[in-house]
Amino acid sequence: MLQHYVLTESRTGAVEEIPLVSILIAVVTNRYRHFDSIEDLSGEAARLKKKCKMIKGSSFVDDRDLSASKSA
Repeated sequence: MLQHYVLTESRTGAVEEIPLVSILIAVVTNRYRHFDSIEDLSGEAARLKKKCKMIKGSSFVDDRDLSASKSA
């Protein structure tokens, strides 16, 4: 455990280094779009979460620019 990660198989079947601790934050607001239902809101949250998970380590995605950003 001295390397601060574990090797594990990802959902795609590739072996990856997974950090022992990371934080993913996906921010969804109604600033830029209207949600007709909780299902629409949930779908947008899932989409942003997926973008966030594509970044190694801690990350966040804000619906402001809909682009993924690595945290400092």
